[in-house]
Amino acid sequence: MIIGTIRRTLLLVTVLAVPILAQEPAVRYDPFAPLRFFVGAWRGAQNGEPGHGTADRTYSFVLNGRFLQVNNTRRTGARTGTLDSENLMAVTNR
Repeated sequence: MIIGTIRRTLLLVTVLAVPILAQEPAVRYDPFAPLRFFVGAWRGAQNGEPGHGTADRTYSFVLNGRFLQVNNTRRTGARTGTLDSENLMAVTNR
């Protein structure tokens, strides 16, 4: 009698545990997924009223991946390569 109860209990636990263990882990949502392409350093040519120049932009994750930091530097040849502007921007996922 006791062995039959133990067998039924083990069978019930096995039947209930198999679907739980067979599930795939949940996929975490990544709010930065569309922006990960930009991470790194970029350089480009500029033409405009002050003259020809270059623009440097870097994208990096800071503060444990909670923010995407963007540094933008622009230099023009009209002023012999002097720094025209420098910008800092942070994008958060919250």
